[in-house]
Amino acid sequence: MKAVVLCGGRGERLMPMTDRRPAALLRLCGKEILLFTLEMLEKAGFEEAVLAVGYGSEQVERLLDEKYSGKIKLHMINTAGKSTVQAVRTAMCDETEILAVECNCICTHPLDEIIKVHLSHDTFCTALTYDTENKPAGIYIVKRELFESLNPEKPTDMTEDIIHEAVKSGEAVLLDGKGYYKRITTPEAFLDCQRHMLYNENMSQRLTENNFSGAAIGEPVYIGENVSVMSGSVIESGSVIDNNAVVKGGKVNGYVGIGSVVSERCDINSAVVCRGAVLDSGVKCGEYSVIGEKAHISSEAVIEKGVGIWSGKTVEKGVRLYENVKRSSDSRLVIDENGECSLWGGEATAQKAMLFGLCAASAAKKGGSIVTAYGSDESLLLKQALDCGICQAGVNVYSIGRAGISELSML
Repeated sequence: MKAVVLCGGRGERLMPMTDRRPAALLRLCGKEILLFTLEMLEKAGFEEAVLAVGYGSEQVERLLDEKYSGKIKLHMINTAGKSTVQAVRTAMCDETEILAVECNCICTHPLDEIIKVHLSHDTFCTALTYDTENKPAGIYIVKRELFESLNPEKPTDMTEDIIHEAVKSGEAVLLDGKGYYKRITTPEAFLDCQRHMLYNENMSQRLTENNFSGAAIGEPVYIGENVSVMSGSVIESGSVIDNNAVVKGGKVNGYVGIGSVVSERCDINSAVVCRGAVLDSGVKCGEYSVIGEKAHISSEAVIEKGVGIWSGKTVEKGVRLYENVKRSSDSRLVIDENGECSLWGGEATAQKAMLFGLCAASAAKKGGSIVTAYGSDESLLLKQALDCGICQAGVNVYSIGRAGISELSML
């Protein structure tokens, strides 16, 4: 039996944690969720899997190239814009039945037991459940027959719609899950799962010179004087935790992503600081607040409970925020380290991309040349508009097609 891993979801309720990457690439205790999922499949003896990707597919591909060294033969298929039902059907290809795993959950139930139960019943589906109301979890085995009566164009959800109805009609069986299970759909769930791993899976690391017992600290990091990092917190590599800063919480504790800066006297209280974010001195982040990637929070600002600051935003000095910051007046088109062209503070449009190209080319000599590329299929239109703007400035364009910063740097 082949496996299908659904890892192209945007994770809307996880925003802005997923503002710049798919939910499957969120890191728990220093490792991406997708890698935990592949390890689970390996333990069950799977030799082949299809990854149904969409949003952030290039990042998934890059992660596998750089970090995955397992034995499962992986195939990628793009299911962008499809519902979970449509994605599973597409990823099944010619298989008569597959095991599907929605890559937003951590589960310790042995997959081979699910297969045994499925083989012992003459039904179209066997799904795992951890819910007292018997709602299906994101792990299930399905036969092709389950989809035969469905409208292929209608967007539906596997667990909420199809399996739920199949259970009522006797075409599906629910299996009570054992061990730990957490579906990571909110910042609270993310932090709760992180806490479980640190306490129950023995993943914490100890820096004896600072006595941060029970915290996972991915060296190298800089930790200043009189810093408090409470047990259950995670500090990713390359981060700075400056003098008198506190990373704490109640039921769950804080998370500081790769390369973030938490300046002196900052207070991170059960909050998520995404990679590359910068917090100036005296910033306070309330419970389950999220600071997006590369956001800049100026000194003495207060981010209240549950507030999200979207990627690349700047929060002014001393303000107190009670609502999410998604849009701002300082919108600007930028190209990030992955070669993605986007607009901080709003939606990137072809017109803005053309203006960006015109401005960029004005810095080059007339008759000169600029090399361009695009990072994803979704950004191709923007890239073509960018080329148009460059040409209008009298500068030649050499397009090398689809590529990232690493490929461009070799030119």
